[in-house]
Amino acid sequence: MRKKMIIIFTVALSLISFSPVFSEEKKIEGEIKAAGVLTDINGSKAKFNEYRDLKDGIYGKINLKYDAEKYFLKFKASDIGYDTQNYKLEGGMWGKFKLYLKYNEIPHNFTYDAKTIFSGAGTNRLTTGAAFAIGTPSTYTPTNLFDYSLERKQMEAGVKLEMLKPFYLDVSYQREERDGIKPTAVALTTGGGSYFIEMPEPVDYVTNNLKAELGYAKNPLFLSLTYFYSEFSNEYDRLFFKNPYNAQTFG
Repeated sequence: MRKKMIIIFTVALSLISFSPVFSEEKKIEGEIKAAGVLTDINGSKAKFNEYRDLKDGIYGKINLKYDAEKYFLKFKASDIGYDTQNYKLEGGMWGKFKLYLKYNEIPHNFTYDAKTIFSGAGTNRLTTGAAFAIGTPSTYTPTNLFDYSLERKQMEAGVKLEMLKPFYLDVSYQREERDGIKPTAVALTTGGGSYFIEMPEPVDYVTNNLKAELGYAKNPLFLSLTYFYSEFSNEYDRLFFKNPYNAQTFG
């Protein structure tokens, strides 16, 4: 596979410091970047973008920070608007509490413009027209296009309280969503023979995690009590499809 990337421009690099404007205890710093990218790929575009989203457009990046005697605030963002976008916001009061929010996306691209004889790719009900004669699916030209691709979205929020030292409380919540289409295969027996058929299987997973920790930390003693709860759900627990040889429905 040959691959080539051309960066056509990079603009707006800015380093900001406003400390002279405020008192010495307060300071704002940051940078904002933008890069225009043009790609020219010869070969498998899905493989080139297997775990990334590299396409024509403008890449943005932000990094800002505010510090004061009592408070702090940080914000980071990268790949804004792309399938690999990432954001993090964190703030709080020194020695008292801290809050944070995080969000990021990660793709996994297998194949673009895959073809199948089934209609309904992306759902859990795959259908075909009239039954094929034995052996004909191998010579049938698929016309239904779709992408073998998964996208994972992760969200997280948390708070840590330290104002009651030496006691502390740390609570966080995580949510992960994974959706897309992945390849799967089944073995069918008909007419005295066995056949394998590849099918697009929909993915729609959600995982929720909750964690809470209550502790006591004062030298030389450290005690903690932790609670963890996890929940997983699958939107499609069954896949229904028509046997292309006899039009029977399975699931």
